[in-house]
Amino acid sequence: MATEIVQRQETALKTVGTITTAEDILTSDLVIPKVLLMQGLSEFVSQRQAQSGDIVRSMSADKLGDDEVPVSIIPITFRNMWLNQEKVDGKFEYRGMEGRDASNENAEWDYKIGNVQWGRTKVLELFCLLTNDLVADAARSSSEDDDFAPNLNNVVMPHVISFRSTMFKTGKQFVSHFNSAKMAGVEPFRYKIDLKCESTKNDKGTFFVWSMGKTTPCEKPHYVIAKKWHGIIAGKAKKFTVDDSDETRTGDEQHIETIDTTIETSEY
Repeated sequence: MATEIVQRQETALKTVGTITTAEDILTSDLVIPKVLLMQGLSEFVSQRQAQSGDIVRSMSADKLGDDEVPVSIIPITFRNMWLNQEKVDGKFEYRGMEGRDASNENAEWDYKIGNVQWGRTKVLELFCLLTNDLVADAARSSSEDDDFAPNLNNVVMPHVISFRSTMFKTGKQFVSHFNSAKMAGVEPFRYKIDLKCESTKNDKGTFFVWSMGKTTPCEKPHYVIAKKWHGIIAGKAKKFTVDDSDETRTGDEQHIETIDTTIETSEY
């Protein structure tokens, strides 16, 4: 069964970035969905599609977990980014992402373009596979029934988890996993990690933050599929488009907390 799963994944991946038909999908055309953590003012919450503390897919609002049920992920790679915001009527509004590297690492966090105030926030974006998607995919391939119209919301596609501001410290913990794997001479996607969330408070109220749970070896068929995706994404991560619809919706974190944002980078 493992061989069948991998062969089917290989067939699917060959269509990405390879020109064979009029409907070929180029890597640059893919939009990678996010895994989102719902807050009290998040749009999916206001639309009653989710509750505070739910973990959902950005493109469908499908619930993946919550503050009691973690989401198992297989980390593939990560990228360092700047989130740019323009101050409009006293509030910072999202204006896009740009790569963060040695050439702009020390850029000013607060700056002006003309007379308009802008701000930058350091962001770490973690590319991963969702273990439950891999399990569902295996179940479909082993079924004797012809699944004419499978649920397209849980096919095996990479997702991105974004860490910034109060959650940046948790992102650094995930990056430490990459460095630990490198020191041990193994790939980071040989493991699955529990993505958790928990509630916390500040002077503005109660909100939820990411936390990192236990790390365990993943199943070998899942590792093989993750390795294929790593081959597609790693080294080209900055060229992928990540769904930014949450940035333009209400209820998401705004500018900008001054915290320790030093990251040890990895070849992954």
